[in-house]
Amino acid sequence: MFSDRLQKNHHRLKPWADRQQTQAFRLYDWDIPEYPCSVDLYKDELVVADRGRAGSERDALHFQEVLFILKEQFPGAPVHVKKRRIQTRTEKYQRLGQDENWKIIQEGPAKFLVNLQDYLDTGLFLDHRPLRHWIRKEAAGKRVLNLFCYTGAISVAAAQGGGSVTSVDLSERYLEWGRENFRLNKLEPGNHRFVGADVVSELSGPTREKYDLIILDPPTFSNSKKMERDLDVQRDHARLISACVRRVHRGGHLYFSTNKSDFRLDKDLLGRFKIADVSKASVPPDFHRSKTHRCYRVSELTA
Repeated sequence: MFSDRLQKNHHRLKPWADRQQTQAFRLYDWDIPEYPCSVDLYKDELVVADRGRAGSERDALHFQEVLFILKEQFPGAPVHVKKRRIQTRTEKYQRLGQDENWKIIQEGPAKFLVNLQDYLDTGLFLDHRPLRHWIRKEAAGKRVLNLFCYTGAISVAAAQGGGSVTSVDLSERYLEWGRENFRLNKLEPGNHRFVGADVVSELSGPTREKYDLIILDPPTFSNSKKMERDLDVQRDHARLISACVRRVHRGGHLYFSTNKSDFRLDKDLLGRFKIADVSKASVPPDFHRSKTHRCYRVSELTA
């Protein structure tokens, strides 16, 4: 079953990716319940996330079958295996190795630096490809704030679109990765701002700078020692969204996104702000699971 599905997906998605000039896409998205994993193709290398249940002999056997089939269908292609489980942000972003396996990936007009081996995540969230496209189209002449910016892929899109971008993340390592992504796309990092800070503290601080477009994509949970308190997206999203909308110029808007599978939007927000659920449109065709992420477009209510 897995072999047939992999072949069909590759036959369907590869021509689409070529037309989009996209070198990285999801090849298998847990399509078959008995094979709990995802497979991402990064040009000529594979990243496989094992999502099987801990201690399940059947899941372990099926995952070994997955690896065998991948090596059979993609002979010579390096296969990077990641084990997925619920993790804190601190654990999620810990370095797993020192192989320095860096690779440049094309995505439309942008290039991104990814690392397929040394971290749990590669540096590029493939499911946010449509959001990067939207931001690139909307950013011209605007002040853009990218919160929890990670390696700055959305910031690159905003700068390519003609925006003046402020990127905020707690990790200086990832901010420097973001600066490298800017340089890779012939964008001068010095013309934009990279801020190493706790986003929650930054939003509640004394500064009241206004922006035309804000991107808020927090982790599901974070308990970094650098933060004043832990962050839980379900508990804290209403406060974060409210703080962001206060920073948006009249006529501007915020994109809020979360990967929490059972996320529930605080209903009180619906009476305070104009909120459009754009989740369906924001999930690309190579991802088809219903809970890939949730994405909302938020702005002030106007009379």
